[in-house]
Amino acid sequence: SALQSSWNTLFTTPSAHDMHVYLTPVEAFHLMLHHEFTVHDANGKILPVPKAWQQFSAIYPPPFKGMGVSFMELFCVYEHFRHHGWIVGKGLNYGGDYCLYRDSPDVCHSDWIVAIMEPCATVKWAELVVQLRIASTVSKQMLYCKVVKLDDSADNATVDLSPQLLENFHVETS
Repeated sequence: SALQSSWNTLFTTPSAHDMHVYLTPVEAFHLMLHHEFTVHDANGKILPVPKAWQQFSAIYPPPFKGMGVSFMELFCVYEHFRHHGWIVGKGLNYGGDYCLYRDSPDVCHSDWIVAIMEPCATVKWAELVVQLRIASTVSKQMLYCKVVKLDDSADNATVDLSPQLLENFHVETS
């Protein structure tokens, strides 16, 4: 595979200083989708967006119940918060999927810890208490969200093959 199947994937940006940037697959795909970034395959050819979607989806396949979230869900939530002006960072240090920053992480701390839930899942009391205690200890608020299908025309298997079908999904927060 042209892409590393790890959380951090190395990409090179064209610059005079030959700078290397470490991005998650979600961050890389966001930049690709908005024409700010290209990913090249092992032969040096530009990886088309649909092929990148397939490659990144293979890193985060649709989860089994209770076993995490898929690339599609991670990406939908990332896009949702970027669209609303947040800088989205990794939330793993705080037991979440993302952290939300009002400004650059270099100048401010994150305000929110985001946890992505399965659409039909409920949070167990013990998990809720632990997450809220962690959030309180690090002066953050906890935000739960779900990626919900707007209609029956898209199922998870299809969406994991096409970024164009993302418009059939909505992020709900609580």
